[in-house]
Amino acid sequence: MPGNVSVRLNRLDLRNLSIRHATRLVTKVTREVEVLAKLESRGPYSTGRTARSISSRIYVDGRQVKGEVSAGTWYSHIAHDGAKPHIIRPRNPGGKLRFYWRKVGAVVTFDYVNHPGMRGKKFLSGPMERVGRRNRFLVLTFD
Repeated sequence: MPGNVSVRLNRLDLRNLSIRHATRLVTKVTREVEVLAKLESRGPYSTGRTARSISSRIYVDGRQVKGEVSAGTWYSHIAHDGAKPHIIRPRNPGGKLRFYWRKVGAVVTFDYVNHPGMRGKKFLSGPMERVGRRNRFLVLTFD
């Protein structure tokens, strides 16, 4: 899925732990990350779609148990990583942008809009790093 953002707990070596114990531990940590990610993905303009798209899975890969938490909306990578300032233009040449502007309290029309950019919320990697490290996991994040 293009826009999908994932974070993964990795490399809990099964040489020292039984697969049942390792799976239980990874499941606990992964579920905690999922809950925190859903809470941290919300904001003042949030529809809740990103939070509802966040899911987790636990699987065994050879001698490792892995947990993964991901968000599946097409824009989740933008909310997670942020965006640089950019110009937003209408899809159709010669068209207009028309939208409700909360600050003005009315529907407005423009030829284009200068988007100021935004900082990423890190709603997946933030909880993963905190919870994973607190539980002594090697934490890998990737897009």
